[in-house]
Amino acid sequence: MANCDIIARMGAILDDYEAGRVRPLDVERSIQFYMEALEGLPYKRIKEADHLCYRLVSAHMVDGEEFIDEEDVATVLADFRRSLASLPTGSAG
Repeated sequence: MANCDIIARMGAILDDYEAGRVRPLDVERSIQFYMEALEGLPYKRIKEADHLCYRLVSAHMVDGEEFIDEEDVATVLADFRRSLASLPTGSAG
């Protein structure tokens, strides 16, 4: 599968999450799978995606009535979309 198709799928996962169709942990698993499938991607970029997944999941964790993490989900999603837009769409070959 071409990088541009994988990146489009990751964008669709974020859209589904934003629409309430998938849970944060499902986003995390999917994004991690797709990031590793991208061709020519440095390991550092995979770790950056891992950190974005962590931010997204932790932005939703609730301890009683208080949020554990004060980061806004919209901010994390915007950062995620910027990161996806910066990924290489061509193959490494």
